[in-house]
Amino acid sequence: MLRIALTLMTFAIGSAHEISAQDLTVFSIGTGDIDGGYYATAKSLCDPINVASDRRLRCSPEPTSGSIYNLTMLENGELDFAFAQSDWQLAALRGTGPFAGRPMADLRSVMSLYPETITILVGRNSGIYSPKDLPGKKIDIGLPSSGRHATALGILERSGMDSSLYGTFAELTQEQAIDGLCDESIDATLLVIGHPSTVVARALSECGARILAPNGPGFQRALANTPDFVGSTIAAGTYPELLQDVESYAVYATLVTRADVAPAIVNAMVSTTLSRLELLSSVEPRLSGLTIDNMRTKGLTAPMHDEATLAIDQFALSSAKN
Repeated sequence: MLRIALTLMTFAIGSAHEISAQDLTVFSIGTGDIDGGYYATAKSLCDPINVASDRRLRCSPEPTSGSIYNLTMLENGELDFAFAQSDWQLAALRGTGPFAGRPMADLRSVMSLYPETITILVGRNSGIYSPKDLPGKKIDIGLPSSGRHATALGILERSGMDSSLYGTFAELTQEQAIDGLCDESIDATLLVIGHPSTVVARALSECGARILAPNGPGFQRALANTPDFVGSTIAAGTYPELLQDVESYAVYATLVTRADVAPAIVNAMVSTTLSRLELLSSVEPRLSGLTIDNMRTKGLTAPMHDEATLAIDQFALSSAKN
């Protein structure tokens, strides 16, 4: 079971608490596939905390199946922080979609991280060259409790596409989906992912996969006319095989917590990230566009945790003085 926090001096499992000189406080972040962007990003955020906290804090990225699972475990007190797509952060706050009837009133935003672009990868011999070729093909839409699974089904529903026209949906991790494209056991996978991505790079270079733009009337209905998505471009040259821009849509990867999570660890998470903004882009390319303004605005619908607001305001004031 995922833990909220572990105080090693007493070997007792309990809620994350204020740091004392005698304790090591371990706090958890629900991420995603161990080979995916959420887990890699969480590691890049956690590593400096674990080094800088003089052995008093331990930030622990937990591999999970993704956003829906993370938000559920956060609500249940099994996680201290959760990575979540911005569309599912909104659903959890309002109590809609997979969270129908149970709005998370104590959900709090910590920071926005990077855009996650709707990215359709199609196999070399799939015969798919436009969205109209998708019906009848075997398409991966992600693990059932992942954000991309729920997003994919939502896109299909809003687009007016008849899912019965499709072949069997696969429900795979990102790495399994790339394996499937390579061995041609699936024809396409719909990812919601930050770029550049190692799994996308592998699909293009090793498997001869192609990125399909989500265009046409159906996708326009599903993506262009909803506040859940913003326009996004996968720029030519992002991958050596990508020779021209691909126009798509994106949600945002966000980090959220609960109102009752200890201010000390929220402050550590935000302050350490702010102090390393320039370095982070080289450690984790997805974070190359991260700025103070983006951190507190992009895709955040849950109220900011008070300590996150304080840390950002203090950093901004300090930066202005310098």
